[in-house]
Amino acid sequence: MEKNIFNINNKSPMIGRENEVQIIMDHFSSALTSKGNTILISGEAGIGKTRLCNEFLRMISAINPIVLQGACDRSLMSPFGPFRRMIQNNTDVFLFGGAAQANRRTDDIIEYIFGLADEPSHALEATLFRFYDHISYLASKRPVIILVEDLHMADSGSIHLFHFIARNIAGTRALMIGTYRPEDTGRPDQVEGNTSFNECASSLLGDNTVTEIKMAQLPDLVTREIVAGILPGQVGADIMDPLVELGEGNPLFIIESIKWLTRTEQIVPTEGGRWEAKTSLAMIIPKTIYELVSNRLTELDRGSRDLLDLAAVIGQKFTYSLLAKALERPVIQIVEELEELEKKAQFVDFDGCSYGFVHERFRRVVYDEIAEEEKHRMHGKVGNCMVAMGVGPDDYARLSDHFLLAGMSHECIDYSVRAGTHFASRMEMIEALPFYQRALDLIDSPDLQKDQMCTSLEGAADALMVQERYPEAIVYYDRLLNSQPKEKVRARGLRKKAECSIPGRMENGSFEIFKELLNEALEIDEIEPFEIAEILSNKAGMETHLGHYGQASEFFQLSIDKFSEIEAWGRMAMEVAHYSDLLLTIGKTSEALAYLSDAVDHILKDEDPRNELEVRIVLGETLIHQGVYDEANVNLNLASRIAEKLGENGAAAWANYYLALMMDDLNELEEALFYAEKGRDQALKTQSQALMAVPFVVLAHCYARSGRLSDAEKLIDDAVIGLASYSETTPIAGMAHIVRGEVSFYRGNGQKMIEEYSAGIELFSNCYMELLHRALGEKWFASRLAMIGKTEKAREHFLKARGIYQNIDNPYELERIDRELNAL
Repeated sequence: MEKNIFNINNKSPMIGRENEVQIIMDHFSSALTSKGNTILISGEAGIGKTRLCNEFLRMISAINPIVLQGACDRSLMSPFGPFRRMIQNNTDVFLFGGAAQANRRTDDIIEYIFGLADEPSHALEATLFRFYDHISYLASKRPVIILVEDLHMADSGSIHLFHFIARNIAGTRALMIGTYRPEDTGRPDQVEGNTSFNECASSLLGDNTVTEIKMAQLPDLVTREIVAGILPGQVGADIMDPLVELGEGNPLFIIESIKWLTRTEQIVPTEGGRWEAKTSLAMIIPKTIYELVSNRLTELDRGSRDLLDLAAVIGQKFTYSLLAKALERPVIQIVEELEELEKKAQFVDFDGCSYGFVHERFRRVVYDEIAEEEKHRMHGKVGNCMVAMGVGPDDYARLSDHFLLAGMSHECIDYSVRAGTHFASRMEMIEALPFYQRALDLIDSPDLQKDQMCTSLEGAADALMVQERYPEAIVYYDRLLNSQPKEKVRARGLRKKAECSIPGRMENGSFEIFKELLNEALEIDEIEPFEIAEILSNKAGMETHLGHYGQASEFFQLSIDKFSEIEAWGRMAMEVAHYSDLLLTIGKTSEALAYLSDAVDHILKDEDPRNELEVRIVLGETLIHQGVYDEANVNLNLASRIAEKLGENGAAAWANYYLALMMDDLNELEEALFYAEKGRDQALKTQSQALMAVPFVVLAHCYARSGRLSDAEKLIDDAVIGLASYSETTPIAGMAHIVRGEVSFYRGNGQKMIEEYSAGIELFSNCYMELLHRALGEKWFASRLAMIGKTEKAREHFLKARGIYQNIDNPYELERIDRELNAL
């Protein structure tokens, strides 16, 4: 009858989860054949998510995969926290796992992957690619398991990275598993990163990118097996029935109830091999996990309770050194006491790197049992000890929390500003905003705390602006400007307020206000060079929007020169992409190509995937303009792959639109259909009718040429719905008429064909970025006119197309049109 009841968490066989285990094993088998995949495991607290993962890891241990584990923890919140801990906990793997990073120190690896990019706005993308590339390399050597627990508590950067890996893991020998509690994804006391997780999960599940395992409560029959497996001998209905009924299929509650009943001798084994209850269990079993854990706390001696209380204040995970410092006890004593708590009371466990509570609910119970005044004192003690021991940027958020809960306003303001700035530097604006707001709420002497106030006002405004909450952002920028900041800060504030004030972002937004704010910023003597470049860029955008292409061109050239002068290569590349759109509009394709080639050289050196995406799409368009189709194909396919990796479905749709349009014009109809359908699939993921219209029109054109006229008509009808949401005339609207013209041609309605083609070409002449589309429209129209015997009209439109191609330096198309003209 001897059995260590307190080891049942880790030693008892897993019962009732055979289907879930098999799903994970099947996915791992696929991963072994380079068909990497992702699983999300959801379920309430205590339902067995961690236990399921541990059982899977135990079953595959003989294969010896690389196992990278990281848990999300609010008390340890820092950018990419769980993924950073994967590196810290697997030093040997990451130090020697990647050829490019061999022989570096762990800190160097973390800095390389998660460190700041030259421009903060690109830090996120750089991190995504670097971490994934390292995982991909490791998976080429050994199978890799990535386990991220408690995603409902993840920072937004970690959510982005999880999402990125899930989208790109398919060609690797890697399996990624994420766990979360659905009931905690919307808790008000959690950072708003929950919203990021909900969006991520919805996107992944909607794309069928992941498999979800929903862990339900165990059925009564399985619960009975668990009880029988834990209690050797005969278990009568007087014990079994109350445990099954009160447990409601939650393994954690059942196990903790049995521990409590055996420890308090409410049930005891008899000599006959049967378990006996001393009283009616339904009356005495605590009704919740909270009560069970609370009862166990009363059995601890004062020293153990003090240790556990302080650990709960520190967080889910804690270190020997911090506990020893705060309790003023020798480290060896702390180690011995934790080992005792692990073996006998099972409140904590050791994961190979640090100690932590066996379950987040345990920590919550311990924390809630501490008197409020004692909590304040302990948070202050922990915060001060952390500072005394030395802290880094990843500790700022924790220190802000500790000092807030300690009522130490001055210290809390300091670390709140630091935490906000640290998150903002990684573009984790969802996390940055509440820290800046916390600092602002606590500042009571604006004159004495001006620097901190200005930093917080600007940081909060920036965070709101990135989240497209423009009216709220302007409120903070106004507060910043009214607080008499330093002149260079004032210049930044004016420029950013201007960017929030353009039409479409504010109900009363106008280019007059926009221009006035930019000019005021330019008059400031201490304005920084980067701000000058940004203002020039904004002015270029404004003049382009207003149709003043000459003035826009001047501003673009000035801003590009300024960004180059200060070596802001990423911003320079983006500016080149925008300027190239203008150059293509006015027919200066050779000039655009020169700018873009220079930009590509810089972004390749800077490992800047998002800017590379933008530049390669425009470069592909430019090469199509000039008839350099092979190079256009390469660049647009590269852009499509980068966009897919980043989850930029809209950009991928545009890249595939131009590929389909090019192949369609080259009479490569099968390839055109492939790219058009690919673009359609990407556009559908955006759920934007406006964006769906883009691939719909080129796909409809391919359908019309393939004889699928009804399908083409339906697609164009759908595209027109999306086109109604455009505020300005777009070449896509002209393409819709062209497709209707094609359908009319194939249906034998020559007059309708002429009307639709004419309407499309007329629309092209009123659009931005219209030359390529107008050239195609004129050429296709001429070809159809020739086929219905209208030779002179055909010649007229071939000549118009020829004039455009000559203007945009496309010798290939000039030769094609000359052949058509000679044939007439």
